[in-house]
Formats: sequence, structure tokens, C-alpha cells
Amino acid sequence: GAGKTAVLVERVLTRLTDRDDPVDIDRLLLVTFTNAAAAEMRERIGRALGDAVAKNPRDTRLRRQLFLVHRAKITTVHALCLSLAREQAAALGIAPDFRLMDENEGKILRAEVLEEVLDAAYERGDEGFFALCDLLTAGRDDKKLGEVILSTYEKIQAHPDPRAFLADVREGLYARGMDTPHGRVLLAQARAAAEHGAAFLRTAVDEVTGVDALADAYLPALTSDLNQAERLLNALHGGDWDTCVEAARSITFDRLGAAHKFEDKAFLEEIKAMREEWKTVAKSIRDKWLTVTAEEAEYDRGLTALAGLCDMVDAFDDAFAAAKRARNAADFNDLEHFAVRLLYDKGEPSQLAKTLSEGFAEIAVDEYQDTNAVQDAIFRALSRDETNLFMVGDVKQSIYGFRLADPSIFLEKYRAFADADTAQDGAPRRVILGQNFR
Repeated sequence: GAGKTAVLVERVLTRLTDRDDPVDIDRLLLVTFTNAAAAEMRERIGRALGDAVAKNPRDTRLRRQLFLVHRAKITTVHALCLSLAREQAAALGIAPDFRLMDENEGKILRAEVLEEVLDAAYERGDEGFFALCDLLTAGRDDKKLGEVILSTYEKIQAHPDPRAFLADVREGLYARGMDTPHGRVLLAQARAAAEHGAAFLRTAVDEVTGVDALADAYLPALTSDLNQAERLLNALHGGDWDTCVEAARSITFDRLGAAHKFEDKAFLEEIKAMREEWKTVAKSIRDKWLTVTAEEAEYDRGLTALAGLCDMVDAFDDAFAAAKRARNAADFNDLEHFAVRLLYDKGEPSQLAKTLSEGFAEIAVDEYQDTNAVQDAIFRALSRDETNLFMVGDVKQSIYGFRLADPSIFLEKYRAFADADTAQDGAPRRVILGQNFR
């Protein structure tokens, strides 16, 4: 309700009508995350242009933009990647008429391939595989084993190069301490979760501050929570593993004071819900990500089993890719990774990326909080050294975690960018939309 999409639409209109440096709408790339949102954005821009033409009927430039709006690149991430993959199919070594599997077909094919991969692993009898079985099956069926393999495979799809990432993890298994690829992933996940929880605490403290009838009862506990969250975040941004573990383990929750006479019960429940969000996050950080010190981890690695898991994920990846090729099919993860393969060469934007970037005066991304690392890499490759990227989002509205969205990408920029009125010329900047218009 803060007007994020309205700001994006207004920015587009401003670029189109700039007297000194006007831009045609077909030289803008506008990206969002659902077909419905893309259609709504196109409709809103078209309506705004129509209104502008009605006020200035003799403005030939505005009339041209209204004519071009149907050609504007207002698209979803996956539609963008699909178009790129079909155009560059020869470079990818795939047929240009490949079909896109729906979610149900992909789920069925995954299950079939997993069963074949597990059968082959049982026949080979590798030490790592049986160590993994001992860790996860405990003599029962191998349902949990299959779930862990699939879950790991799914999670690494959020990386621009999943196989390279998995190879780094495997190499890091045998390093001492926790300054390893998997240790850094755990810190990043804990950091994203802590940012999420702390955002709710800050809102709760701001809401209660100044409410005299409630401040004495609620502010002490909420302020204590926020101080502990900030301490944890400082440790996480410092990056020392044991300091982070100690900060997570030391978190406590003071009791809220009594507020029986406060009449707005809905407001009380809202504040309590915000605090519960932090408490849930803090417990998850302590129990899921920052569970052991570096010394304790030396005795708790199950190295053979973890190496076996890496082997099984690699084997599943190979078999699943082969099964999709045999059906001339691809899934949504493939589309994103096709784009990365085309847009990067040895970690740098490819010649194709540079050529495509020349066609975009600006790239605008709506709902940026729902971006993952692969998608962010695509936006960066298509930009001009990230100088023409405009991103809009609200981390508290991130809803696509199940699709591997990573709100920490948004939060890192939010923390690093200066406010617009203090940023130096040419430096990245942030504009905070702090008013709700609903």
C-alpha cells in the first residue's frame, strides 16, 4: 500500500517524457514475477499514457509511446528467459521447439528419476552412499533419503552455477573451522532470517513508542529483543562463526508486561504477532543454522555421508537432465540457468549480454524482494554495470520462499545504499516509501 508499483509506472512516464533525454518505451525492460502482475503493469502504463495523450493530443511523442506500448518488454523473469533460450537454442545445444513442463509433470518425472538413481546407487554400494543411508534411514524405508536428495537438488538451483557450488561444498567438507562454502551458506541464511525478524521488531517498537498506556508494559521487552537482534546482526555481518553462535545462544525473551486496561485488543495482537515472528526466527537460527561452534563441528560433520549426498545430487542432476532432454522438455529452473549460461562467460558478462544490454536504456524490477541469486545475476548481466537498474520491493512482502526467493539480496542493497538525498552523484541510492495509502 506504499505505492511501489505506482512509483515504477510514474518513473516510466518520466523517462518517456523527459525533455532532455527521452526514451522510447520499447527500450525499457520491465520485469515482474507473475503473468497477472505483468499484464496489470502494461495496463496501468497504457492507461497513464492514454490520460497523458488526452491532456496533450498534439504531443506526437506521447502518441508514439501509446502506439509502442504493446511492444514494450513488460514481462516475467521466466518469459524473458524462455524467449532468450529459444532465440539462442543453437548456442545452448538444444532444440528451439523444446516444451516447458508443468509443475505436475516435473514432479512425476523427478520421482521416477530418483527411484532409478537410488536403485543404481544400491547396486554400486559406494561407501559414501551407505554412510548417507545409515544417517537418514535408520533401517527403515528410504523415503527420508529421497526427500533429502531432492531438497538439496532444489535448493542449489538458486545458485547461478549449481554444480560448481556443490563442488565447492564438497571441497569445503574437509577444511578445518567453518570458513567453508557450507559455513558461509549457513551464515547467509541466518543473516537473512535475522534481518526478517529484526524488521518486525523495529516496526513493533515504532508502533508502541509514544503510546503512553502501553509503553511501560511492552517497550522494555521489545527493546531488549531489538537490542539482541542488532547484536546478532552485527555478529553475522562481522562473519566470525563462533561469535555468531554465541550471540544466537545468548538470546532470551523477557515477558511482556500486563496491558489489561488497554482497549485496542486488535493492536495488542498485532504487536504480539510481530514479536512472535522474531521469536520464531531466533529459535530457527539457534536450532537450524548456528547449532554448533567450529570446535564442536569438527566432531559432527559426518564427512563421508555428506560427500555421499553430493555424489547423489550430482547423479540425480545428470539423470534428470537426460530424462528432460529425451522428452525435449525443460522446467523453470532450466530457463533461468539457460539464461545464465548465455549471459556469462567465465564469470563475466558475455558478448551476447553486452549486446543485449545496449538495447535497454533502463531495467526496472518490480517485487524485487522475491528475486533469487540466479535471477539477480541475469538482471546484472543485462544491465550496464548495474548503473541502469531500478528495483522496487518490500522485504516484509516476500512470499516466494518456496520458489527459492532470497530476500537477503534485497536487504543487502537496502543496507548498503545511501538515502537518495545524501548519495553522491553516480552512486546507488535508496528511496524509502514510508506512507501507506490503503
